[in-house]
Amino acid sequence: MSLTAAGLYLTDAAKEYFEAFGIPPLTVPKGNTARIKPETFESIMDLMLVRFKDQDNFVIQAHGQPSGFALGVTTAQKAVATVGTLVSLRKVVDLRAELQAAGNNLEALKKIVRTRLEGAQQPVPAVDPSNPASVAVAVSENKRKIETEIDLLKKRAGIDDETVIARIVGKMNELRKRQRNRIELRTCNMGQFQPVLDFFRELFNVKILRAPNHFSAFGHFTPAAPRNKASYDKFLKAHGRNFPYKFATGQFVFDFIGLPNFEAQTPSAASSDSAVLDWAKEYLGTSGKIEVSKFPVHFLTTDPPAFPQEIKYKDRIKQSPAPTTNP
Repeated sequence: MSLTAAGLYLTDAAKEYFEAFGIPPLTVPKGNTARIKPETFESIMDLMLVRFKDQDNFVIQAHGQPSGFALGVTTAQKAVATVGTLVSLRKVVDLRAELQAAGNNLEALKKIVRTRLEGAQQPVPAVDPSNPASVAVAVSENKRKIETEIDLLKKRAGIDDETVIARIVGKMNELRKRQRNRIELRTCNMGQFQPVLDFFRELFNVKILRAPNHFSAFGHFTPAAPRNKASYDKFLKAHGRNFPYKFATGQFVFDFIGLPNFEAQTPSAASSDSAVLDWAKEYLGTSGKIEVSKFPVHFLTTDPPAFPQEIKYKDRIKQSPAPTTNP
């Protein structure tokens, strides 16, 4: 059963592909898309929380890496939206709240040092618990330990401004308030490690999240006219590396050259228009109506490339399902 989704994208090729073919089982109605601009994780959260706040399903094209998104958390900061960064930002907010709640309560401060700081740190006791001056020194020392930990977390994350950190974590918390159904990430390599998939499924509060464990690319095929045997043979001679396909209606061939920003240069040729249509139907799916002279394409950059209708593509899409609960 097909489910409608919002499509969030960085490149025009991805937008066109989402609207033409979707990412099964999700389809993207024409116009139900938005460019991720600026190209940050905060922009993704903003689109999910505002423009598409009532949307249950998403397909998202963004830069990825094995540890998470390869996007800045927000603008004018060094932070990249990996699991480690986002965990650190949340810890900054939590520790700041606990520190403020503890005030000058020595026992509360000692508990924070003992249970919340890294490296099995030991709290500083008052030398003379009955002496207010001694207690004040201990309070100051434990606060210093906590502040040092907060500074370390901010440095590790790449954001120093706690107002910015609070804003980002606030949006992360807002995402968790509404459960969604499915997110299909087409982000390079984010499916390599199960804990990363599980982290972002929980962050987005979604029942199932999927991502490839390989490099993902979007581009266009533009088999030049005239599409006939002569142009097909000319392409074979001009491109030493090529990927040919044969059908009853003719032949189709392409090459690809990886480009920055999720795109690829994908020269192609065909011996007939029917061969182009047959190739698209078999390897991209039946849902898309294409122009044979130019159409969007998506694949994983395996050798040979893996297209969405192939088993080798599907095998490289990894998932994190929400745990099932017994009634």
